[in-house]
Amino acid sequence: MSSHLDQNAVAPAIVPDVSATALPANVPAELADNLKLLDEHVPEGRNNPSAKDCSDWQTATLRMDAVARKAGITARVAARIQFAMGALLYQHTDTNQIYSNFNTDFKRPNSNHEFAPAAAVFYNLNIADTSKTDAPSKRINSKCSQYDGLVRTLVSRGIDIKLLPLDRETVRRLVGIIEEAGGLNALERIKNDDSDGNPTPIAFDREGKAAILKNLGLAALTGGQPGEPRVSVLFTFSDGATKEILLPQSEIDRVIVTQAKPPKRTQALAEMLQMGSCVLTYDTDQVKRRGSDPNDTRTELRTDERQDVFHPDGRITQSLREAKKGSVIVECRHHEPHLILGQPVLGHTRLETRMRKRIEANIVPADRRMLFNIAVSPTEMQSAVGKIVVRTEAATGDGKGEFSALLQRLTGNGFTDINPKSLDRRAMCEIGGKVFYGFASAYAANAIKVVQKAPKKRGRTQLVAPEVKITLGKTGFSALCDKADDPAKVVAAQRVEGAADIQVRLDDFVAFLSAYLSVSSEVTSDLVSEIGDRVLVLSFSTANAAYRVFIPASHKGERKDFSIIPLSQEEWPEGASLEPSSDA
Repeated sequence: MSSHLDQNAVAPAIVPDVSATALPANVPAELADNLKLLDEHVPEGRNNPSAKDCSDWQTATLRMDAVARKAGITARVAARIQFAMGALLYQHTDTNQIYSNFNTDFKRPNSNHEFAPAAAVFYNLNIADTSKTDAPSKRINSKCSQYDGLVRTLVSRGIDIKLLPLDRETVRRLVGIIEEAGGLNALERIKNDDSDGNPTPIAFDREGKAAILKNLGLAALTGGQPGEPRVSVLFTFSDGATKEILLPQSEIDRVIVTQAKPPKRTQALAEMLQMGSCVLTYDTDQVKRRGSDPNDTRTELRTDERQDVFHPDGRITQSLREAKKGSVIVECRHHEPHLILGQPVLGHTRLETRMRKRIEANIVPADRRMLFNIAVSPTEMQSAVGKIVVRTEAATGDGKGEFSALLQRLTGNGFTDINPKSLDRRAMCEIGGKVFYGFASAYAANAIKVVQKAPKKRGRTQLVAPEVKITLGKTGFSALCDKADDPAKVVAAQRVEGAADIQVRLDDFVAFLSAYLSVSSEVTSDLVSEIGDRVLVLSFSTANAAYRVFIPASHKGERKDFSIIPLSQEEWPEGASLEPSSDA
């Protein structure tokens, strides 16, 4: 049997579910050993449950409480199943039906949280019952926090909990998400901090998402020409006769979606931000809140965040600002000049850090970036020359599908650039892309554990960070960390010039490897490694851009600052600003 498509189509392929209700299908280890809990205690359910279905589901949820209170792994899995059942049931239960459970004997909780009445009913938590050892109101509040954490986790994956069906399979997959998050207690700690550290991604509408993906897929297949691809399967019989069977439209749509590609500017911005993860945050010696005692070990210190700066010469650099002890610098040059903004900047321009994090949350995940477009718009803010607008047409009906990040004039000191004197090359080696990918995958998997297990800073005591020795020479490229390697990991090089070695922080090197792996599907070149004067330079290209990552030498866990210099800032001309532009 053979298959073929018409002129603008491609071969059929197995593709992921593109609906907003897509959940991971993996079975957590603990659940895999206790699958009978699902079969024995969770109704099969369906997408549009009746009132009786919901009533039966509620009864099953209450019964699961007895299983969850037993000791051992079974209890932990049962508790997660029960919580998933309750969270789903809440989406399909009428509010009046929940309130009908409260009377003189069963009191409604005082909490204003939307999930509080449901938690009280689904877990049989009567706040009037003083005989229970664990206060019902305290447990209700805990369940509300867990519910918020689950919703935020789902939103980060582009999933709207309101659209999920009330069935056993959805419970199984939700338990997988709960396990990935670290359990119910971990869900409780997931905060809604859109202002800075934990921005909430936009939730997608199922139909809107599918429509965008289909349009992108059609555009990639047809090159913008009119026409609808058709997919067929061609049967060839032993006598040479053939029979063609056209696939239904639903299968054709699945094939079309596999060809969807992100808009050029969205892809370029997302990839650049992915490489920015090479720059790790750093705790400064400055207090976070004005007036705090800097000598009090409990005082929170300000974190030095990565700065993303567009240069008039076309470069984009990402580095720490207050880099008193050195900083990794990531340099990006797009093959198509000014690809992200659609125009050159007339002075050094900084991407707003707070909103940059929201951009990352929305477009860095590969399965999300195809749904967004990037544009540049004017702004009335005096400190900015424009703003990057991130927009999707796939946002849920009650959600906002657009936000923006200011493009600001540089103010103040502390911005850094690479020191050209540090680029006096001592040694160089060139490694094949596939070879380096294999090394990066294996090395990062082990070394990241060393970084995570390293003793952390306590109070004002800075502990020595693990280091790795990078050697370039006739044997190629080698990496040796006393805590991770025995012997050194050696990578064969295609070309070598000179010989030298350098000591850098292991977390900086692992951050580069992780970033490289995250963009590896777009890499189009070999990797070039150079050792300069107290700096390791790692260079490669993708379909969009050429990258250079500068990792400073370290000594006793401290980065050296020779490889960085203060940025020579170019001011924007008076009254000048960016022109509006968007994806073609």
